[in-house]
Amino acid sequence: MKENANSRNLIIVIAIIVAIGIAGYFYASRDRSSDTLLTSESASESASVDTDLLAALRALKKLKLDGGIFTDPAWATLKDFGKVLAPQPAGRANPFSAISAADSAFSGASTTSSR
Repeated sequence: MKENANSRNLIIVIAIIVAIGIAGYFYASRDRSSDTLLTSESASESASVDTDLLAALRALKKLKLDGGIFTDPAWATLKDFGKVLAPQPAGRANPFSAISAADSAFSGASTTSSR
């Protein structure tokens, strides 16, 4: 009986060692190109982005805005069709706290159930 237990323990230990070996093999042979922490941007890529940004900033600097549109009669005839929003009652102080009877009475919610 003792030999049976020893051989079973030996088989379990060997199976664990094999499983660790297989896991280590797959971990070591995985594709590392997807590791974003290990990749770096080349100097030419960052230089092209920098030159594009500088070109856009130069184009914005050359832009001149004319404020004469605000004195135009067409601008003066524009109407604001916006609506003033009425103030709404605030919700609970802490929306993540447990719902109590005071909170449900405050919000106007009904806690009765129909059975």
